Amino acid sequence: MRKVKLSTIYWGLFFIALGGVLLARNLGYLDFDFSLRLYWPVILIVLGLAWIIGSFEASSSRKEDSD
Repeated sequence: MRKVKLSTIYWGLFFIALGGVLLARNLGYLDFDFSLRLYWPVILIVLGLAWIIGSFEASSSRKEDSD
Protein backbone atom coordinates (compact mmCIF):
# COMPACT_ATOMS: atom_id res chain seq x y z
CA MET A 1 0.00 0.00 0.00
CA ARG A 2 1.24 3.50 -0.85
CA LYS A 3 2.06 5.88 1.99
CA VAL A 4 0.67 9.39 1.71
CA LYS A 5 2.67 12.23 3.19
CA LEU A 6 0.81 13.95 5.99
CA SER A 7 2.03 17.36 4.78
CA THR A 8 0.35 16.71 1.43
CA ILE A 9 -2.96 16.16 3.20
CA TYR A 10 -2.49 19.33 5.27
CA TRP A 11 -1.79 21.44 2.19
CA GLY A 12 -4.75 19.96 0.38
CA LEU A 13 -7.07 20.72 3.29
CA PHE A 14 -5.62 24.21 3.59
CA PHE A 15 -6.30 25.05 -0.05
CA ILE A 16 -9.79 23.56 0.09
CA ALA A 17 -10.60 25.64 3.18
CA LEU A 18 -9.10 28.78 1.65
CA GLY A 19 -11.08 28.26 -1.55
CA GLY A 20 -14.26 27.70 0.45
CA VAL A 21 -13.78 30.89 2.45
CA LEU A 22 -13.04 32.95 -0.65
CA LEU A 23 -16.03 31.46 -2.47
CA ALA A 24 -18.31 32.24 0.49
CA ARG A 25 -16.99 35.81 0.45
CA ASN A 26 -17.66 36.18 -3.28
CA LEU A 27 -21.19 34.85 -2.85
CA GLY A 28 -21.88 37.31 -0.04
CA TYR A 29 -22.06 34.83 2.84
CA LEU A 30 -18.98 36.28 4.54
CA ASP A 31 -18.15 39.95 4.79
CA PHE A 32 -14.50 40.70 5.43
CA ASP A 33 -11.84 42.82 3.82
CA PHE A 34 -8.94 40.56 2.96
CA SER A 35 -5.88 42.37 1.76
CA LEU A 36 -2.82 40.37 0.74
CA ARG A 37 -0.72 43.45 1.45
CA LEU A 38 -1.76 43.22 5.08
CA TYR A 39 -1.47 39.46 5.64
CA TRP A 40 1.54 38.41 3.57
CA PRO A 41 3.81 38.13 6.65
CA VAL A 42 1.34 35.69 8.21
CA ILE A 43 1.43 33.58 5.05
CA LEU A 44 5.23 33.46 5.22
CA ILE A 45 5.14 32.46 8.90
CA VAL A 46 2.66 29.65 8.23
CA LEU A 47 4.72 28.37 5.30
CA GLY A 48 7.88 28.42 7.43
CA LEU A 49 6.20 26.56 10.28
CA ALA A 50 4.82 23.96 7.88
CA TRP A 51 8.28 23.47 6.41
CA ILE A 52 9.88 23.05 9.84
CA ILE A 53 7.20 20.62 11.04
CA GLY A 54 7.53 18.66 7.82
CA SER A 55 11.28 18.33 8.27
CA PHE A 56 10.84 17.03 11.82
CA GLU A 57 8.27 14.48 10.63
CA ALA A 58 10.55 13.35 7.82
CA SER A 59 13.55 12.92 10.12
CA SER A 60 11.52 11.00 12.71
CA SER A 61 10.11 8.66 10.06
CA ARG A 62 13.65 7.97 8.77
CA LYS A 63 14.75 7.07 12.31
CA GLU A 64 11.78 4.70 12.73
CA ASP A 65 12.52 3.03 9.39
CA SER A 66 16.14 2.37 10.33
CA ASP A 67 15.23 0.67 13.63
